Amino acid sequence: TNSIPDGLKYQSYVIAHTVYFTIDYTRICGYVGIDKNRRSVTMKNYEEIYKALADKTRLEIMALIIRHGELCVCDVEEALQISQSKASRHLRYLKNAGLLDDRREGLWAYYSVSSKAGTGAKQVLEMNSDLIASLLSDEIERRLEEWLRRKSKENKSCKSRPNRNSEGEHNGSH
Repeated sequence: TNSIPDGLKYQSYVIAHTVYFTIDYTRICGYVGIDKNRRSVTMKNYEEIYKALADKTRLEIMALIIRHGELCVCDVEEALQISQSKASRHLRYLKNAGLLDDRREGLWAYYSVSSKAGTGAKQVLEMNSDLIASLLSDEIERRLEEWLRRKSKENKSCKSRPNRNSEGEHNGSH
């Protein structure tokens, strides 16, 4: 009998089969997009996209942004309890892979799912965004919701947050 495994085995099963399906669908159907320079999306483009999604922190960031739309770097820091430099590095990696767009508002950087039509990243996200969003833990979701409530209630900005060291711990400065 061919039954679907439980728990983590099921998530691994779904992720593995989704990746294979996406690659097979692209190869079999010839579903190829155009990147910002008007070149065909190549296997190398897909390799970069899947490398970007092959990291737990980046998957968590993608899940947060898929679920919540646009988020500031400080929102990602608070939800994942990571340093600003680590959050920025991972967000930049996802942006460079074509998965995220960014916009600046003064000193603050906000990230959202890429809206550029026709890119390989857009195709991958269309096929996998529900799965990626479902991987987000309840604890991370709770921390983000709590931070967003505090931020809104107290009219806080990223500037008013305590800094975190490279291990994600508060260092006491404001």
